[in-house]
Amino acid sequence: GFWSKYYTGIYRANLLLQKINAGIPGLTDAVKTRYIAESKFLRAYYYFGLVRLFKNVPLFTAPIPMADVYTVLQAKPEDVWAQVEKDLKDAIAGLPSVVPTTENGRVTKGAAQALLGKAILYQNNTARMAEAANYFEQVNTSPNYGLLSDFASIFSPDNKFNKESIFEIYHTETQKADWGFWNAFLGNLYVNEIGPRS
Repeated sequence: GFWSKYYTGIYRANLLLQKINAGIPGLTDAVKTRYIAESKFLRAYYYFGLVRLFKNVPLFTAPIPMADVYTVLQAKPEDVWAQVEKDLKDAIAGLPSVVPTTENGRVTKGAAQALLGKAILYQNNTARMAEAANYFEQVNTSPNYGLLSDFASIFSPDNKFNKESIFEIYHTETQKADWGFWNAFLGNLYVNEIGPRS
């Protein structure tokens, strides 16, 4: 499931990146810059998950014809990590530091900095730990984030997008899918798969 969903996200990010320079009417430079940054963040996010789960994965940075999908060779993990880092560095420059509450769930500069630090950390290269720490420090010292005074309130469903939230994804609890239709799930599967029973 992760493979197909993540590659669907990568395809969509690549498609937007390919077509965004086609002279879209009404698209301002500022919006274009943000869409490019968000697309690069999402592509990095998906590849971050894929390279951790599967190690050797095909690396697409542009849409390819369907006839070629099954002939693409797997990339070296270090090449995938390099693309993740490049995309996140590019994204940081074009993302806003904060978003209005009406846009909660959209990517911010802090989310890209945190994921970049995490990507460096996951490569387990001790020579780069200070580099990872620098990205984490930029998030930790940002006035946009901080610890809540009541630890328990972090887990309250009524306290979404609080100041501890760096990147939060909306999930639904109202979807009526069942186990026989796996690809229809729109919410968080982990609570069903590995959450505590009862």
